[in-house]
Amino acid sequence: MTILIGLKTDVGVIIVGDKKTSGLSDSGEHIGTYHLTKKVNLIQQNMIMGTAGLDIGIDLRELIRKTLYLRENREINASIKHIKDTLSYNYNSYRKLNEHSSYKELLAFVGGYDREKKAPFLYEFSQINGFKPTRIFKPFVIASPSDEITNTLHALISENLQNPGGLEDTVTFLADIIRNIDSPSVSKECFGIILLYDKKEDAFKPAMYDIDVKGKVTDNYIK
Repeated sequence: MTILIGLKTDVGVIIVGDKKTSGLSDSGEHIGTYHLTKKVNLIQQNMIMGTAGLDIGIDLRELIRKTLYLRENREINASIKHIKDTLSYNYNSYRKLNEHSSYKELLAFVGGYDREKKAPFLYEFSQINGFKPTRIFKPFVIASPSDEITNTLHALISENLQNPGGLEDTVTFLADIIRNIDSPSVSKECFGIILLYDKKEDAFKPAMYDIDVKGKVTDNYIK
């Protein structure tokens, strides 16, 4: 599994992940091949989504984006239900067609800003509980290949939250700690999205960050 980190800010959310999609055997073992993919999408004007685990997550994020993106006034709860139903149906269909494969993990983080409640939100979805939306009340959430890696990242993020910098600094910090993890499942290249709510303009503003193998931001753009 890749590393994926979701973090709430006062005015929105950040999701950052590495970009490695590894070739796996039916038992989930690495076969030595991989390709790089962006694992976070803007799926609705007030919502972003990242996935880890099975590479069908890439297609599911795009399917969800195409369904939700133009529905600016769609209620958050309705969007969350749609995400749950889409993940559950397609995951179950995939498993039925790939019963021989023992690798089953698929996880998603969905975050955004609730304009009415004036607060950010984060949800976790996992095949473990049938993709039931789990509201994250902590400041951040982590998915990683192991508990050891998760604990390491948790300690580093908790320490950094005591010394907050700018939001771009937070994205590059999260990418740096991901890049320092030594795991065959994790790449040095990272990609992340900040989604903010601008109260003065009453508008959602996403910023996307592509980070190369050396930790340099090679692309930074507004959707």
